[in-house]
Amino acid sequence: MRGKMIHNLALVAPLESAARKLGATVCREYRVVTRSVDGFVDLFVSYKSRRIVFEAERTLDRVRWDIMKAVALKADQLHIIFPTGRLARAAQTRADEAKASWKLNGLEILCLTVSAALQRLENKNAFEVHLYVPETSIQQNAPQDLKHQNSVCHERSVESCKSVGTTSSR
Repeated sequence: MRGKMIHNLALVAPLESAARKLGATVCREYRVVTRSVDGFVDLFVSYKSRRIVFEAERTLDRVRWDIMKAVALKADQLHIIFPTGRLARAAQTRADEAKASWKLNGLEILCLTVSAALQRLENKNAFEVHLYVPETSIQQNAPQDLKHQNSVCHERSVESCKSVGTTSSR
């Protein structure tokens, strides 16, 4: 455990416990080593085919570094956890700026409070992939029921879409 008491007990431990309850593979203090990045992420969670990085922070100083580590791990999502909503909102602004200027390969970045992150885990929202099916991709001559299935799939998670048969994997 590299962080201090508040970092480990108040921010990281509840997330680790919630992810394990869902049956996810959880690695605490997961090492990241590439040419440009050498460090650790607080939690690396693998659930089905999803790779999610959780970083707990108490200041905004390390947001860009957290993004670099998640990119190096080829994560699907990065959840940066803060003790207050004010910090989380400010960090989301920084993350959005970085996302606009860097090539992130589809990395979804969420800056949340501990309680919001726990709620996402409990609802399994952190593990869902939301499909985007643009209307232009639906064939104009397709049967009416296929058009309906695609529009319904656009609004559902992958788990629901598997029954429709329109999922794609990364």
